[in-house]
Amino acid sequence: MRYLIVSLLGLFVLPLMAQDIRPLKGFRPTEPYDNVAVIPVYSDGETSSFVIYIKQGVGLHYHAEHTEQIVVLGGKGVMTLGAETIPVRKGDFITIPRNVHHSVRVTSRKPLRVLSIQAPEFVGRDRIFLE
Repeated sequence: MRYLIVSLLGLFVLPLMAQDIRPLKGFRPTEPYDNVAVIPVYSDGETSSFVIYIKQGVGLHYHAEHTEQIVVLGGKGVMTLGAETIPVRKGDFITIPRNVHHSVRVTSRKPLRVLSIQAPEFVGRDRIFLE
């Protein structure tokens, strides 16, 4: 199976209601973190979105109930999607269907910063690690 990564060339528009428009640069970790910092952006019962900072990587895992879409906001990495290994960088858009094993290893000095959108709503119980 092939996976599609689309470069957005730095353009990204969130279809939010006017009162929910906030700059993504404003979502930063508020406390020190060792490897991964997850900052909730939005959740409504149907979908959840997070800005995630990753210093080193995230081990191989999958979501049995969720599709995840990722926009790389900064940094660089190497992502495994199923049987493929693909470099990712700022501006890339990645769709990860449910049950697809995936991981990421950061290759830049700066943390990898991504917007993760998951549907249905992610409440922390559907991340099954394989490593």
